[in-house]
Amino acid sequence: MIQRSECMYKGDIIGIESIYTVVNGKQINIPEKVESLREKGRKGLLTCPCGCGTKLIVVAGDKNLREQHFRVKDGSSWSECTLKQEGQNSIDSKIVIKCWLADKVDQNIETRVPLSKIAVTDRKYEVSHYVRSKKLAINYTNMRANIEENKIEVLNDIFGKSVIHIVDIDNLETFGQYPEYMAKIQKHQKYCLFLRIDGRDYDKAELTASFYAKDLDGLFRRIEMCKGMLKDYGFSEGNDLMYHDQMLSEIYETKKNAFIQEQENERNRRIEEEKRLQEERKRRIEESKRREEEYKAAEARRRAEANEKIRQFYLKLQEEEEKKKQRQSEEALKIVREEAEKQRILDTLQEKVESKIDSYIDEQYIDPFGQRWFKCECCGKVAKEKEFSTYGGLHKAARGLCRDCIKKKHANADSEEGSKNSQTKNGFCPRCGSELVIRKGKNGEFLGCSAYPKCTFTKRIGIVW
Repeated sequence: MIQRSECMYKGDIIGIESIYTVVNGKQINIPEKVESLREKGRKGLLTCPCGCGTKLIVVAGDKNLREQHFRVKDGSSWSECTLKQEGQNSIDSKIVIKCWLADKVDQNIETRVPLSKIAVTDRKYEVSHYVRSKKLAINYTNMRANIEENKIEVLNDIFGKSVIHIVDIDNLETFGQYPEYMAKIQKHQKYCLFLRIDGRDYDKAELTASFYAKDLDGLFRRIEMCKGMLKDYGFSEGNDLMYHDQMLSEIYETKKNAFIQEQENERNRRIEEEKRLQEERKRRIEESKRREEEYKAAEARRRAEANEKIRQFYLKLQEEEEKKKQRQSEEALKIVREEAEKQRILDTLQEKVESKIDSYIDEQYIDPFGQRWFKCECCGKVAKEKEFSTYGGLHKAARGLCRDCIKKKHANADSEEGSKNSQTKNGFCPRCGSELVIRKGKNGEFLGCSAYPKCTFTKRIGIVW
């Protein structure tokens, strides 16, 4: 049997991957696309992609991609290939089924019986086994790709529930995708029967009864009804299939109801789980909001505390500044008061000195504060020592010339130079106004102040001022 993973339709290459999708990592065929390609194959519109013109049909069912393919259409020629004949496993399975029917029903079993020999029909179908005494037929198919829905419908119309459809165990699993071929049997029989053999040994053969149903996730699951040795299966008077004296139709109803209940429980569980998750999400959102509000409140408190600290800091600075200003004001006021008091004392002292200094002619006048006072011999001014440029010696301790009078003498000396030269030969001291006298030193004669040692002014003779 020639197999291809692609075909040609109107010049376009069509790959098998175009007719399936993937759900949860499992390949799931798309029934509409499968049927569309299958219809084109039946009409002879699919050809070999090599261009030889050989007609192909689609064999794409409910297994994975490796077992989905296009193959040569019956009656189409291909010089390099031949159609696959019936395999050894198929032959052995039919022998085992014949032994089973002989054991459970009747020894007279016919095989490969055309329907035209059983009923009035022009359909060229046949059954693999037929027990004429019970009008019981077996339709065995080794490969599910060879299951034809039209044939199943014809067999059911002729035999009713007295036809049993059996396939090989290799067709058992569909890996979650739509069981396209097995669904054809399940549609009429409600369940599917899978035969496992060990050669032609009837005693070692096993039979599994299962049906397929879609779960909540949209995947098709195989629900096993019963599994046991082939010889443990039998028939009722009405040709109902039995397993350990229990009809498979009853087992089917029980398993189907259990599956429905299981899915309902799962749906309720998911609803409850979704509610729980929603509540959890809601709780987390509320918790997040609560934490955010707490954070905002804490942040507000932190900012308020920081602002309060800043305010307190500036208040403290302001308070310290006010205290500083107050201290400075108090100190200034104290100084003013001290100065005023000092001035008052000085004024009082000035009056006291003025009233007494006339009697201090031959001695120094020193006030209670240790300061020396003088009376100007020219203007009569009474003041402290710093106001005088020259003053008398020990015998004229309280007499002297004030700085103002000295300045006046210098001014008069500049304007009346001739008059002053007539009065003194050597002139007056520029510092204290006293007369200058000629003195002798180690370097010769020089002019010195007559008020020495109170005034230490000297100059060389001959220098003009």
